[in-house]
Amino acid sequence: MESRYDSSMLTFMLTLERPSVEQLRHHGRGQKYVLLKQSARQIRDRLVEWIDENGLATDVARVSEPTVFNTLFVTSTPWAAERLSHAPGVVGVAPTAAVEVDLLSGEDEEAATGDEDEAPSPYDLEGDD
Repeated sequence: MESRYDSSMLTFMLTLERPSVEQLRHHGRGQKYVLLKQSARQIRDRLVEWIDENGLATDVARVSEPTVFNTLFVTSTPWAAERLSHAPGVVGVAPTAAVEVDLLSGEDEEAATGDEDEAPSPYDLEGDD
């Protein structure tokens, strides 16, 4: 069987619509989780149909399973990713290489790297002179 992956394909992060705060307001945490997951599942299912209807199936190799974080990951050509930005339920598309994750602010980085005077790390070995 021939692979649908092509060397021009990249992974893109799709940001999806999510239920409004008003729709979620009167539900407990567990029910909110269920509603968010259902919403993402419905948008994913609609997206897969939309891909077929718009002739993009050969340009989209993979659509990830939904999460409660209103995000899907799609492996596709850049051309298809641009088209996906117009799909129902999709509010944004970004190449995963463009998604920066900065878990440390400047102050946190100093503390983590030891650039400032601070208490010794519990992971430093004592008596290792």
